[in-house]
Amino acid sequence: RYSCLIMLKLRDFSCRECGLHWEALSQETTGVKCPRCGGIDTRFAFSPQAIKVNGQGAYTNKMKVT
Repeated sequence: RYSCLIMLKLRDFSCRECGLHWEALSQETTGVKCPRCGGIDTRFAFSPQAIKVNGQGAYTNKMKVT
């Protein structure tokens, strides 16, 4: 079997040189090459992961935000 398992995450990036925003499966958050211009001056853009929980044991938050 495998001795090492690499976890890749879907991350959002933006290029500071050409302004492109894209998603990529990556383990790194810095030094990722831009697919449009090839620049390495890229920035990791934090985005929360979307999850949906269904079923009898699902937690619901009924707090009213005003």
